[in-house]
Amino acid sequence: MTPVFAIEFYSQVLIELVGAFGLALVVANVFAIFRPRRPAAADDQSIRADASANEDGTTLTRAPVVRSLVFALMGLVMFVWALASYFG
Repeated sequence: MTPVFAIEFYSQVLIELVGAFGLALVVANVFAIFRPRRPAAADDQSIRADASANEDGTTLTRAPVVRSLVFALMGLVMFVWALASYFG
């Protein structure tokens, strides 16, 4: 038989993880919207510059705004849900 303490502990940890991931989604996506990436230097041949290339070979200088807003909204819902579960 599982002790009640273990069940409460794991559910509490799960609530805190959902809240942390939700808040991380909000912060990261809002940061991506308001602080665009610097364009890659022409002489920079790093793997990182090639990894962010579009299909036509151009690099992304801004995060897609609609996608970032949707992810930020999802993160906000997760965070508020976790707060409601934590204090409710």
